Amino acid sequence: TERAIQRSGAHTAWEALRKTVPFFWFDDGRSGQPRRIDHRGQSSIILADQPIILVDGVQLNDFAALGGIPAEDLFEIEVLSGIDATTYYGTNATKGVIRIWTKVGAT
Repeated sequence: TERAIQRSGAHTAWEALRKTVPFFWFDDGRSGQPRRIDHRGQSSIILADQPIILVDGVQLNDFAALGGIPAEDLFEIEVLSGIDATTYYGTNATKGVIRIWTKVGAT
């Protein structure tokens, strides 16, 4: 929720994810920019290893963009895993879906 994001002390959406989303591993590149998100647990050589990230309903393919979204603009972060993720988003969502809603997109 917006309150949990504020209490985390995060400055960007990337930091908010790192501090509030369990069961995922967030990797920074050498320059400190967001690089990769992995679901903790077994991997598959057939299915996608990274979760689907949606910002206001739009799929985000470059995690670096999360470093440019101010945390104060976030309304809610929702995590779907397992059956819920694959039910709504298909077999490419086996590692989960992280839905980020901004204050602008939530209205």
